[in-house]
Amino acid sequence: MASGRYRKDRTPLARATSTRTGSWGCAAAIAWLIMLPLVGCQKNTVALEEQPFEIDTGPVTQAGLALDASATPEQVVYALLRAIYDDVKANDVDTRRQAFQRELDLSAPDTIYARSRYHNLTRNEGVKRIVWHWAPTLAYHVDDFPKSWNDAASRLRSAHTGFSQSPNNSRFTRVLIELADPSGDPNASVIAQFQLTNQPGGLWRVTQVGFIRTRRHLTPPSPSLDVSS
Repeated sequence: MASGRYRKDRTPLARATSTRTGSWGCAAAIAWLIMLPLVGCQKNTVALEEQPFEIDTGPVTQAGLALDASATPEQVVYALLRAIYDDVKANDVDTRRQAFQRELDLSAPDTIYARSRYHNLTRNEGVKRIVWHWAPTLAYHVDDFPKSWNDAASRLRSAHTGFSQSPNNSRFTRVLIELADPSGDPNASVIAQFQLTNQPGGLWRVTQVGFIRTRRHLTPPSPSLDVSS
């Protein structure tokens, strides 16, 4: 699948970030002068997914939207889709790093970490390992992502809002979007599902990205089911 190819393509590109080593690297580079430009010495590469990242848990501005307490879950999902689009389409490691940072900043780190199996890691490291897979999950359908908020507003659907049972009885919701298959086959479309939770300060942030497996098309718009009141 295209998402599998994207996983393979993503890692070599991510390994372009590097630091210099000692004289051994310089000597090794000489052997490649015929094929490669002189760069001074061999590089010690570090995969992007292995680098440290911070997570901004406060309000952020992305995709032209202020994602503060007034932002809707649909606006947060639209911004995440734009970040994933830039991640998938990145041609250099700096662009990919910036896009992945945006994905992290739209995540709900405490909730993700509490539900994860990575309790032997720090919160940020555990969350990073989970969010790292969001872009490959949706990469095959990236060309059908909405290009503007107006487009997204007509396609994103809030499916359900309620209260979680743990860890602190926080509000949650699901947002859906139908994505076309690159083949153009209308029977091959999928429904992507985003789960969000309402963070302290009233910020909606994403906890999970996946697909609805039981159907391929959204029904005509209907009022969201809100059981929070």
